[in-house]
Parts: sequence; structure tokens; C-alpha cells
Amino acid sequence: MRKLSEHKFGEDDQSDQFSITIIE
Repeated sequence: MRKLSEHKFGEDDQSDQFSITIIE
């Protein structure tokens, strides 16, 4: 099972960085 979580600029007011989390 793979989970892809993407956070882009402006998506979260407490995080202005790009984060990718992949869980297999």
C-alpha cells in the first residue's frame, strides 16, 4: 500500500515548504 501526501506553497499556513511522504 502506497500513500502519497503532497504539501505545496500556500496549502498549509504553518508550512511553506514542499513535502512528499510515501509509505509502502
